[in-house]
Amino acid sequence: MSLALYILTGVMVMLFLWTILIARSPRDWRRLWQDIIHPGVEISVNRNKRLDELVRRYAVMTGGAFLIAAAVLFLAATRMLVEERKQPTRATHIEVEEIQRMEESERRERARELLHAPGRMPE
Repeated sequence: MSLALYILTGVMVMLFLWTILIARSPRDWRRLWQDIIHPGVEISVNRNKRLDELVRRYAVMTGGAFLIAAAVLFLAATRMLVEERKQPTRATHIEVEEIQRMEESERRERARELLHAPGRMPE
């Protein structure tokens, strides 16, 4: 599970870097968008300048959200990894139970030996 969170953290960091790249040069991305979505539409300088400013602002806010999400996911994955290492595994449980059974059988054997010792008087 923590591996999936680490992968998702990497995806969030890539999205953060991509949005910051868009924020650094919004004109190129806006032109690409306009050529793909609205080919042949006349270009208005004032409208495009306003769009460039809007793209920059929203790209920075979105990038910040991706960065915060990446940090939260990284911390969650790290915490899960630490918690997984703290918890005993199934094999550890089996070993502990076996040790407890061995100790219990040794106690019974000692008690039996003490009861049947040669110098002990029956009651």
